[in-house]
Amino acid sequence: MSNVSKVLCCLLHATLTALFVAVAVPGAANAGPYEVALAAAEQGDFVTALRLWRSLAEQGDADAQYNLGVMYSNGDGVPRDYAEAMKWHRKAADQGNGNAQFNLGFMYDLGRGMPQNYIEAVKWYSLAAKVGGLQS
Repeated sequence: MSNVSKVLCCLLHATLTALFVAVAVPGAANAGPYEVALAAAEQGDFVTALRLWRSLAEQGDADAQYNLGVMYSNGDGVPRDYAEAMKWHRKAADQGNGNAQFNLGFMYDLGRGMPQNYIEAVKWYSLAAKVGGLQS
């Protein structure tokens, strides 16, 4: 397959996915890439979610970074990789994302992706509690 064919194929896939989401998810017609990725993940289309969230995450979007961390923590559409999950959660947490801060605390608490460290766990749980992160 030529490079032009690959690009056209990717564009067609993205267009069809967006069209599907716009029809299948109420209110998605005005959705941006984040919302399309969220709808795709909810439908089990982790390939689309990963592609869209990775692009946003690399541009610094903390919510997309958090969601990539969740995907790698759970193995949703990617091999489970705690080190990769930690990387994305840390990027989001450093921007004040409370859910990512909570997940970092949890990962330090259990020693997932790094050595167990209760001091770091408490630090991240405390930061999450201040901003209303998951279960804080």
